[in-house]
Amino acid sequence: MIALSLNEAAYMAEIFRAALAFSAILAAQPAFANDSMAELGTGGLILSRSDAVSMESEDLFISRDKVTVDYVFRNGSDKDIDTIVAFPMPDIEGNPNEVPSIPDDRDNFLDFEATMEIVRQVGYASALSFKYSPRLGTPGAEMEGHLPEAVKDERLQRLQALINEQQRHFITSLVGRTISTLIEKPGRRPGQKVGRSPWLQPVIVDEKAGEIGDIIDVRITGTGPNSLFAETA
Repeated sequence: MIALSLNEAAYMAEIFRAALAFSAILAAQPAFANDSMAELGTGGLILSRSDAVSMESEDLFISRDKVTVDYVFRNGSDKDIDTIVAFPMPDIEGNPNEVPSIPDDRDNFLDFEATMEIVRQVGYASALSFKYSPRLGTPGAEMEGHLPEAVKDERLQRLQALINEQQRHFITSLVGRTISTLIEKPGRRPGQKVGRSPWLQPVIVDEKAGEIGDIIDVRITGTGPNSLFAETA
């Protein structure tokens, strides 16, 4: 079992919605989906609308083994309605001579690679990451399907390596810039004070740069593994 962020859950849900849409047509149901009823014409499927039918709820379930979706529709008229339910899809360009395939590697299809791709797209200045583990009041700890610890360890190492790379790139990009810093406490070494950047990195300044609680402007002159060195601007 792995914990999903809201972004990753939404990402997975949208892709599975697209997969479900390829079922295209469900016949003889008194309803429509996504405001679309349909009829078969000489040119193929023709989408239409009806003010008499509305979708009351949609319950989407996603797991490794299956995807199910339950709809509840309401007929607001005083007559039975017999219609076709259509799931419209956006136009997709492609070469008819090419046969697309879905990768069979479970680690790369809607699994941990989705998390990695989101992290690549966001580009974090810093982030805390950890393995899913049992805690009081977490029902997921008692569910089946937990990943082996070795897999959790390997994935965590990959994630942290990517985040650390992004963090190094971010703090290096600050060198030469002027930023605001909140002075928090004395530094570890004599003559230093430590503040926080707007992105929460420690900023090491001269003890005479300001008093604890002051917000000052500083120019970044260098970096450490997780910290910034600065002088008053």
